[in-house]
Amino acid sequence: ELFRWCLQFARNATRKHVEKCAPVLMEFNVKSKELYKWFSDHEGLNFGYKESGLLLLSQTNKQFESDRATGEFAHKLGLEVQFIEGDQIRQYEPEVTPYAIGGVLYEDDAILIPQVFMGQLAQLLVEKGVHILKQTKVERINLEGNSPFILTQLGEKLTFDQLLIAAGS
Repeated sequence: ELFRWCLQFARNATRKHVEKCAPVLMEFNVKSKELYKWFSDHEGLNFGYKESGLLLLSQTNKQFESDRATGEFAHKLGLEVQFIEGDQIRQYEPEVTPYAIGGVLYEDDAILIPQVFMGQLAQLLVEKGVHILKQTKVERINLEGNSPFILTQLGEKLTFDQLLIAAGS
């Protein structure tokens, strides 16, 4: 299974595939940022959300040229990007070491604390009546008929109105 996944990943790790998928991924990221902001502004969640941008610094000319190419690609997709060099770097980040020769500032970027967001989101959902099943192995999902259900590995038959399947660490 892992070998097959690695092979599939390697086949798709091409410039052509990245360029094909980039607009969809860009839209996904923009919409995600809008949702994070909404949760911060409207649901009162405090997870360190801050629209501060991202400054990516380079210590070598080769790295700076690579970062610049990535920044130019991002700009073509619609992101606000600035390229900074030399003393300009210290205008944005006064404490930076003198080894940085250039950088790319992604002005549209934001930061948050993911584990805090996930904890607060889970708590909010539970308060709104959502049942969260952790570490639950699902054997079967039945969507046929008027009573959809899932069957867990432990033999539990659970009905639902809406189902969200999430995976990850």
